[in-house]
Amino acid sequence: MYHSHSGLTVLELLISISILATILCIALPSFSGLYASQESQSTIHHLKTLVQNAKVEARLRQQDVTICPSINGVTCTNHNDWSKGALLYIDKNRDKQFNQNDQKIDFTPFVLKHGKLTWHGSLRKNFIIFKSSTGLPQGYIGHFAYCSSNKEVFYRVTLNMMGHTQHKPINSC
Repeated sequence: MYHSHSGLTVLELLISISILATILCIALPSFSGLYASQESQSTIHHLKTLVQNAKVEARLRQQDVTICPSINGVTCTNHNDWSKGALLYIDKNRDKQFNQNDQKIDFTPFVLKHGKLTWHGSLRKNFIIFKSSTGLPQGYIGHFAYCSSNKEVFYRVTLNMMGHTQHKPINSC
């Protein structure tokens, strides 16, 4: 009498697991690059939307509107890391800091996991002011730089004198 057993032996199972682990080790860096690319595209979209909102709010409210980096949407940060988010507000006392006298319009969280976002402006300031009379960033031109932590994805989002944004890949940060 002959009994057939179906299934895997321990040796076959170990070989299969080791092949799968090898394939995952080879493929994992590719996924990191894919995540960084997706994050950069999402960040570019959010930056363009943020700039458009600032221009529109300055004209509609007839008041200067400021954008600054923020970790929590409650305060502006003093360093040039915009990776956590950006705060959009009306600086009523014109002290270039968000405080209790100012009016918060919006907070855009970025929460970047695969890169860093920085602002490089002509006045070397850590904020951008959109003027009430025109809705333009008078004197606050420059660019945002998105730099991935895996050093594969680099983008620049340029803000020109007319408040228009343009993005393009760059070689390094």
